[in-house]
Amino acid sequence: MNTPPAVADLIAEAEIITRRARSFIWVRLVVDLLLLAALWLADPGDQPGPLTWLLLGDIAGLGLYALSAPRWPTASAYLSLLAAALLIIASDYLLGSTTLLVWFGLIPLSLAGGLIVARAGFNSLVTLSYIILFALHGGLIYLGRIPVTLALPPSLFLLYAAAIGFVLIVLNALVETLIIYLFQAQQTMVITEVQLLQTRTELEQSRNRLFDIQHQARQRERISAIGQIADQLDKLLRQPLLASQEVLDAGTAAEGQISPAQQTELRRLNSTALRIIDGLVQFTSIGRSQIKTLNLDDILATEIGQFPAPPGVALHLEQPPVFPPIQADPDQMRLLIHQLLDNAYRAAARGGGHVTVRLAPAAEGVRLTVSDDGPGIPADQHDRIFDPLYTTRESGLGLGLSICQQVVHMHGGSIRVESAENAPGASFSIYLPRMPRQLPEELAQDVAG
Repeated sequence: MNTPPAVADLIAEAEIITRRARSFIWVRLVVDLLLLAALWLADPGDQPGPLTWLLLGDIAGLGLYALSAPRWPTASAYLSLLAAALLIIASDYLLGSTTLLVWFGLIPLSLAGGLIVARAGFNSLVTLSYIILFALHGGLIYLGRIPVTLALPPSLFLLYAAAIGFVLIVLNALVETLIIYLFQAQQTMVITEVQLLQTRTELEQSRNRLFDIQHQARQRERISAIGQIADQLDKLLRQPLLASQEVLDAGTAAEGQISPAQQTELRRLNSTALRIIDGLVQFTSIGRSQIKTLNLDDILATEIGQFPAPPGVALHLEQPPVFPPIQADPDQMRLLIHQLLDNAYRAAARGGGHVTVRLAPAAEGVRLTVSDDGPGIPADQHDRIFDPLYTTRESGLGLGLSICQQVVHMHGGSIRVESAENAPGASFSIYLPRMPRQLPEELAQDVAG
């Protein structure tokens, strides 16, 4: 299942914050361990001092931060920075006095907020929380309301505290400006990547359209040549073939000159020649369309009744009880269904002996699917089976599927073949819009080239 872009962006941001949090945790952990080592070297006594407990509390807080950062990256970062500030305040209580030196630790902590969560407004929230928290703490110390003594004159205490607050505000402004700049730069990069992707997609689509146009141009050239040949064959051979067929059917052939077996073979050859000529003429006459309102399910039922499945092949029909009408040429729809059934019958006879025809409504049109469980179609032939005169059967003309494609394209539809390599059978899926997307005159011009 595809992840929505907005959710994907949030997931990516959370992963980035988590990685930065790990780096921040390791840096603070190393600093805490170094300070613990320094305190132990300075006073290797058995009883830990207040600062030791303070550093151990900071290490415990870092452990909690490491556990919560993957699930709540932004909230845990804010709470961890706030907890660090409270430890600084706690250090004043543990020492009983303040020199403001520990307070300068607020500066790197404030910078860390902008580095961990590079989001506009987050660093300002951290800085504002620090200023409010330490303003209250410093005010209580100055007024003598808490048991913490000043190790410097009150005037200097106020001056240093104000200086720390000013530095925090300046750093916050710089960090917020940097974050906005980085955000704009990232946005520009994203827009550029999207534009590049769109350009690549458009180039790929243009290349595919050019390939389709070239393929259609080659097909039209072949169709035009086939049409000229079909006209000539029809004029030159149809009448002689019909005449010879009449002679054979009337039994007027000279006795003793042609045996019954020879007469049967001549009839078969005449029938084959006439079928070839009819197929060629039929193929080149597709452009002459007469669009009418029709019920495709009625045409399908009629064609199945006139062209039933041969012995050994079972036909399964799936269609809704009520089917919407479409605008199409009735003769061409009959031709389309006949060719698809003929191919499916022949394939199923060489396979499992089952043909399935499905008729179903589709978006702004209908979908006709004819499937068989025959030997299937190799993947390298999927693009060639619709070419005129391409066939894999010894007695085939190679025009059936090409006729189907021309009919479907004439009506503004699409046809595709599906045949798995490791599974038997093939399936031809045809989509036809309720109304052709071109006028009949334009259709005829397109086919004629």
